[in-house]
Amino acid sequence: MQSGAITGAETAVCERHGDALLSLALLLCHDDRRAVTTVADTIAQVCAAGTGPSSEVQERQGLVAYLWRRCAPESAMLSFPRGGDRTAPVRPVPAWSYEQERALMGLLFFGRLTCRQVAELTGVPARSVALQLRSILRRAEGVPDYLGR
Repeated sequence: MQSGAITGAETAVCERHGDALLSLALLLCHDDRRAVTTVADTIAQVCAAGTGPSSEVQERQGLVAYLWRRCAPESAMLSFPRGGDRTAPVRPVPAWSYEQERALMGLLFFGRLTCRQVAELTGVPARSVALQLRSILRRAEGVPDYLGR
């Protein structure tokens, strides 16, 4: 965080979103110290920008987008496989690594993002994001998916 006193706005944002942002940063950064620093900087920068009033969900999504931009460039795990175009017949998408799946779930769960928003943020086609989410959820249920996993 920038040097100086923590503002009331930063404290309020931290109370509303701090736990979720830190959980996501830990998934993305794999380093406790860097995760804490990234979350603190994210909150400070977004509060300093003063984007105006928004819903709690919109506020979280904005924070997550900023956090993603801070973490993603330094992490090789976030080079997601690209799927086919939307008009192509359904076919298996390239396999995602465990780390990529964790990042996807973190963005969806902690970030409160939709599949389309994750796609826009990561550059992965929305269809690939949705298919991968389906695959993850089916595996969690113990049901093989069409990818054979």
